[in-house]
Amino acid sequence: MSLLVKNSNDIFVIKAFSFVLILNALKPWLDYFFTISHQIVTGVQFIFLLLIVTILNKHFYQRLNLFAFLLLLSITLRFTLETSMDLLEGDLVSIFSTSYFLIRILIIIYVFQIILAEEREINFYIYLRKIFIAYFVLTVVYTIFQTPYFFGIDYGDVLGYTASHDYLILSSKGGNVVSANHLGFFRASGGIGGTTLDYANYLLAVSWVVFFTKYKSKLLTYFLYFLFAWAAFICFSRALFLALFVMGFIFAVMPKKLYELLISLCVIFFLMLFLFINIDLVLNFWTELAGNSDFKRIRSWTELFENVSLYQLIFGVDLGGNSGISQALLTEQSDDGVYISRVFKLGSDGFITSFVYDAGIVLFILFMIILIQPIYLMKCSLRIKFAMFLSFLAIIAINSGFEKLFIAFSFLLSIAIVSGLNNNYFEEKVDSHNLVRINNS
Repeated sequence: MSLLVKNSNDIFVIKAFSFVLILNALKPWLDYFFTISHQIVTGVQFIFLLLIVTILNKHFYQRLNLFAFLLLLSITLRFTLETSMDLLEGDLVSIFSTSYFLIRILIIIYVFQIILAEEREINFYIYLRKIFIAYFVLTVVYTIFQTPYFFGIDYGDVLGYTASHDYLILSSKGGNVVSANHLGFFRASGGIGGTTLDYANYLLAVSWVVFFTKYKSKLLTYFLYFLFAWAAFICFSRALFLALFVMGFIFAVMPKKLYELLISLCVIFFLMLFLFINIDLVLNFWTELAGNSDFKRIRSWTELFENVSLYQLIFGVDLGGNSGISQALLTEQSDDGVYISRVFKLGSDGFITSFVYDAGIVLFILFMIILIQPIYLMKCSLRIKFAMFLSFLAIIAINSGFEKLFIAFSFLLSIAIVSGLNNNYFEEKVDSHNLVRINNS
């Protein structure tokens, strides 16, 4: 590595992030051989990244832009207020949930600060891409060992996952869950320590590195295209397909000239308006394709905000309320008119709705600005910028995979790699162009 990356700080960051990826790759094996829970491994990753961005970060509390500062300040004030009330009530679960929310935001902001530092050279991003792609290839290998297409394992009716018939370590150990949809398509999780929805989010992050960065070898480029196509198929997530469709649609209809862009946006607007007017027809068609799972997801979105005021919608209800830890009391009326109260976990199958419930629309907008700012400032075509932003918006609206630490970490790496490589390639292009002009003059 020292021959490629000379800066000692760059080498340290690469080794640190490699360690996080290696831990994730070892989750099923640590679970199988040493019965170490994947949650413990995730905790180690969480604490390790927290140390990297705080104690081991020379620029901690420095170089924060205005949006990041406002977001952290607002959440910290909310955290102090809500934690004080929880301490008085002795609610340790809520304190843990609120703390997790704050620390996760802090890690995301400062990981961006570290990997997008101005002094990073192109070799740093090249090596970061190598380890990122190496882990992706490993997940593809894991999908092969997970799928019954190759090994003929009995997965029950329509390939439905049955634990008693599962003899594959990578399908059940380390927090991995494989499944099948009602159409009979098997769905792999890539061994990343999660579900197929988590793998779908991860694959979107991979797609940006595969499609929006340049490789010297065309053979390698086509090989990565093939691996990604296989991974997307074996994951078989509608959320991923929708995000990829958004990317492809933008490249298909978004021209380079401004007036043509405005025409394209008008066409898209009227198309969306047509679909909205004919929503019943669209929903009936989608029901045939997807079953009832999407209606349950939409219902979870609406139920989450049933008793939420406008003030709470703007400024948030409860930090950490959608972390999967906090609980609430729900009162329902049965068919015979009796009111029954039950405790349930707050949660909506969508990162956007979850974040808005936790922190409100204002802080969600600040958070999105922080995430998309490197994309906006990236020196590349508008099509790439729009493709990355809108595909990301599509997948976080549909499911909550981004709430997982490793998924958020993967998106941050992907954005940093694409941004860093494109910016450096642009500068090299400008330098070589200026050199040609000087020589000609």
